Amino acid sequence: MTAEVKRYPEYRIYKPFKSNTGAAVKFQIKLLTEKKAGYTAREPQLFLVGAPQGPNVGENASFFWEDQAKAVTMKLGMPDVGEMLLVLGIKKEYVGPVMGEGRKVEMGLYHNNPRGNTILRLKAAKNGKTGARVFYLSVSAQRDKVAAVQVKLTLTHAEGEVLRLLLERFIHLSHDMM
Repeated sequence: MTAEVKRYPEYRIYKPFKSNTGAAVKFQIKLLTEKKAGYTAREPQLFLVGAPQGPNVGENASFFWEDQAKAVTMKLGMPDVGEMLLVLGIKKEYVGPVMGEGRKVEMGLYHNNPRGNTILRLKAAKNGKTGARVFYLSVSAQRDKVAAVQVKLTLTHAEGEVLRLLLERFIHLSHDMM
C-alpha cells in the first residue's frame, strides 16, 4: 500500500533587500502514514529550504525556491531539532559541537549525502544597535564537488519563537504527543 502524505502549512521567513541580495527560508513538516499488517506506521519529516532572492517581479521580491542550483534543502532529524531548540531557548549560543581552539566559525550541523553535504548554522546574539535578541541562520550545500551555495539571514526574536513552537510540534508528532 502507498503511504499518505500530509503536508502541514509552511513557516516562511522572508528577508528581501532592494539590492536583491536578500534570502528566505521555509520550514515544513510532512507526515507520512502507511497502513501495514495490524498497525499504522507514521513518519514525521521536517524540511528546511533556503532560497536566495531573485529579481523583483513588479513591486515584489521573488526567491529561487525551485532552482536546485541556488536553493538549499536540508532534512532535519531529531538531534538537529534538539540543537536548534537549545539555541532558540537561549540555553546554548550556537548549534553543533563546541568550537576548538583557533576556530573562528562554528561547525554547525553537518549532513553528508551521496551528492555532497549541507551545513546548518544557527547562532543567538544581541543586535548591536538595539540590544534585541536575534538569531543568525545560515544553510549551505556543496553538491557534486561544485562551489557551495549559501543562504543566510537574521531572525528576530519573534520569528525565533514561532520557529521554536514549530520544532516542538515536530517532536509532538514524532512521539504521538498530540
